[in-house]
Amino acid sequence: MEIRCGSVTMPGEGITVAISRVSGLPFPKAKIYVDSALVISAVALSYLFFGRWLWNVVGVATLFAMIYVGLAVKVIIAVR
Repeated sequence: MEIRCGSVTMPGEGITVAISRVSGLPFPKAKIYVDSALVISAVALSYLFFGRWLWNVVGVATLFAMIYVGLAVKVIIAVR
């Protein structure tokens, strides 16, 4: 859990906030899109540099989190 203070704690969150504000896209959807793009980039770069998917870098939990976190944010925002 985080305290809402208006500052950004991680670069991935900053990108999400910026895209959400500029495009008018709701934050939870922007979060899912940005997280998915980052994970897809990591997997693509893994294939490019190593010729295979490095499961110890981008594993099952990362794939799960790229969708689940956005959905959890959506639920939390709806409850507020």
